[in-house]
Amino acid sequence: MKKALVDSNGDPAAAEKLLKEKGLAAVAKRSDRAAGEGRIFVKQDGNRIAIVEMTCETDFVAKNDDFIALGEKLVSITLEKNYTEVAQEHKDLMQELAIKIRENMEVRRVALVTIPENAVASTYVHHNFKIGAVVVVKGSTDEKVAHFAHECCLHLAVNNPSYITKEEVLGVGFGACDYDEAVARYNPETLEYGYNTMPDGEEIYFIPNPALGLWINKEKF
Repeated sequence: MKKALVDSNGDPAAAEKLLKEKGLAAVAKRSDRAAGEGRIFVKQDGNRIAIVEMTCETDFVAKNDDFIALGEKLVSITLEKNYTEVAQEHKDLMQELAIKIRENMEVRRVALVTIPENAVASTYVHHNFKIGAVVVVKGSTDEKVAHFAHECCLHLAVNNPSYITKEEVLGVGFGACDYDEAVARYNPETLEYGYNTMPDGEEIYFIPNPALGLWINKEKF
């Protein structure tokens, strides 16, 4: 600061501006460095869920209190201002921290999920804070459906499966239907783990934990 004041003829405002310009120049020089570390932040407020992904160069910075505090602030701002993508406000606040910490870092992704009526949602952030999932299940607010949504979050975090549509499911010979219709016909309270024969002769295979998937009994198929 002393040198900046000398270079600015003792003008504090000019010195501050000079320091910021030098800091921005340093940030620009670091912009091509790999930012493979980081952290995911998730926050829910009523029927809205915000997700913010921040990246940095080192695991040390990802665990830094200032980095974490900024992430919590950014995810709150995302909810407050209904941001659905990275906004200039995100970039400006991240830039201030990058000048201070002297690492290449950015707000990589921002998302805002709205939970519709008659639906449940679940969120999950893995223990390494690099993987997060949000699942919304429409058509019911039943506690069992909420548990299903949570199990789906775990499945997504562990396996990172590709997204498929109902049409794609039907296209490979599997069946699909609405949740209420499925529960009415295939009541999980009365089904046993494994093969079950329905009253009309239909044979089904029931897995009580959807996060495990069919592959847990691969040898039976």
